[in-house]
Amino acid sequence: MKDFRILTKEQKDLLEAQCNPKTLTGCRNIAIIAFLRSTGCRVSELTSLCHNKIDLKTSEVQLFGKGEKKRRVGVDLASMRKILLWVEKKVEKFGKSKGEDPFFCAVRSGVFGSAKCAPGKSAAGSKLSRQSVFKMLQSKGRLAGVAGGIGREIFPHLFRHSRACECVENMSLKNVQDMLGHENITTTTKYLRGLNPQLMIDKMKSLPS
Repeated sequence: MKDFRILTKEQKDLLEAQCNPKTLTGCRNIAIIAFLRSTGCRVSELTSLCHNKIDLKTSEVQLFGKGEKKRRVGVDLASMRKILLWVEKKVEKFGKSKGEDPFFCAVRSGVFGSAKCAPGKSAAGSKLSRQSVFKMLQSKGRLAGVAGGIGREIFPHLFRHSRACECVENMSLKNVQDMLGHENITTTTKYLRGLNPQLMIDKMKSLPS
């Protein structure tokens, strides 16, 4: 059975609070969480993101979803500040990045696995694997659970579910579908199971069939 839990703002803040902003790894992890919570992207879209697909001035991102379908999404101001801090720290460590370089990368060799390297032997600056993002979030989730009672395992798609439910309160279901990159709007409605039932009913009534 699929997990359609929704993370509250307080829970997401708690997850970020488990990362040390004074370290390069901590800045990177905060930026990852901020990007997930703001864009509602798939983890594969995050790990495949290159520098030339994110406009730091306009806070707009081009994502490549299933079937390499493109879509543009926006990043809120608070999240962009955290992302910009990661960029600043990353430049200090690796120098200026090229357009095709991975935006979120391994920061130390052998840490936070790379998709191009064997587990435990990732090269600094290389692309992250999906599994490494899962492991990071699960680790922070366990720490946050001790502090704030989140409880069960945290995984990237929870941010996607949560963002969908946040946005549908101010956007049409069609807009949310486009934001998430869903082919079928039925998939979008499944993401919204955590909504107030009446709000979901009202949204369904306003959706052209």
